Amino acid sequence: MNNDPKTSIGGETAAGGAPLESLPVTVAPVAEPAPPPPRFAVCGNCASPLYGGYCYRCGQPEKGMIRSLREVGSDLADIIFNVDSRIFRSIFDLYFRPGYLTTEYCAGRRVRYVTPFRLFFVLCVLSIFAVQLSMEGVFQNEGFDIVVDADDAEKADAGIGPTQAPAPAPGSVDAPPAATEPAKAAPADGAGDPAAAGTDGETSAGRSGDRKSDTAESVLDVLFTFNGRPWNAATNPVEIAWLPQAVNRRINASLGHMRANASLATKKPALFGTAMFSVAPQTLFVLMPIFAVLLKIVYVFKRRLYMEHLMVALHSHAFIFLSMLVLILLYALRGALAAVPSAAASVTWLITAAWVWLPLYLLLMQKRVYRQGWIMGVITYGVVGTCYSVLLSLGLVAAIVIGLAVT
Repeated sequence: MNNDPKTSIGGETAAGGAPLESLPVTVAPVAEPAPPPPRFAVCGNCASPLYGGYCYRCGQPEKGMIRSLREVGSDLADIIFNVDSRIFRSIFDLYFRPGYLTTEYCAGRRVRYVTPFRLFFVLCVLSIFAVQLSMEGVFQNEGFDIVVDADDAEKADAGIGPTQAPAPAPGSVDAPPAATEPAKAAPADGAGDPAAAGTDGETSAGRSGDRKSDTAESVLDVLFTFNGRPWNAATNPVEIAWLPQAVNRRINASLGHMRANASLATKKPALFGTAMFSVAPQTLFVLMPIFAVLLKIVYVFKRRLYMEHLMVALHSHAFIFLSMLVLILLYALRGALAAVPSAAASVTWLITAAWVWLPLYLLLMQKRVYRQGWIMGVITYGVVGTCYSVLLSLGLVAAIVIGLAVT
């Protein structure tokens, strides 16, 4: 039995001899109850908790169309009127900083800019719309109409315009004044008649125009030759034995469209240039991935992935579309300022600068992205430019031929 008063249960002193009443009393804190876990909404598709606007498991957005009209209208207004600052940053860097967007994207800094394909697609659509708007009426303003059906093609071959209206009856409201007045007797000789003095010159000009027209028609007859004879929808049509008759009729109708439209274009050669410019955006859109293949071949020793060359192709073509928009706006501005010669001259300098900047930009972009010196950069730029110019020319010719056949 332990009789030590310092360690006894009933003693009044502790081991150090201090009274028990003077020792501090330590009380353990009471733990507070843990807060309940937060309650999240669940995904309607997979019933997983939603920690944001999209489900982390299946990707379904939290917001759907089944909600109040006020919320839908608010989102629509935000989409229409809220302009993302990335657009202005991307457009500025795309036009004024050659190769910068491509190097930034390949380096992984992507969130601050519009994605390359979206930038390329939007600028392509805008340029197509702008080109068609700027070219509206060019084919009709000078009295030349595009043939739209087979009957018009036959009329054009016969020398009758597709939209030629019948002559007004004499004495009608639409008749010219000369038709309602008696013809004045012409003098016996050409003296005193200024029109008569130019008759010989006009006749010579007419004969020259007829010779040019005959030459153009002869060239078209050579181009539109089938079975050793000039093509004709009635007397010498295209007949392919293994094709159905409906397909053969469609081929001959397309040839009729092409022949008539080409005949009209030979009378006004500027229509070829206008048609080529009008189909340029669509042709560039189709040739863009082929341009990336060309870059892959030329820069095969750079050991870069095809997708890197595709980024270069997307940004370079987006710049071309943006340059087309800038040039169309500048030409329209010069036309609006035609009454102010000094302002029109300033715009002309801007147009010249925009045309010079177009090839120079592509050279600087290629040099920056592929990290080449000036000598190798210029050489590879010349090779790529020559090859792509040939592809672009073939594409434009094919687009014009298709347009003449189906328009």
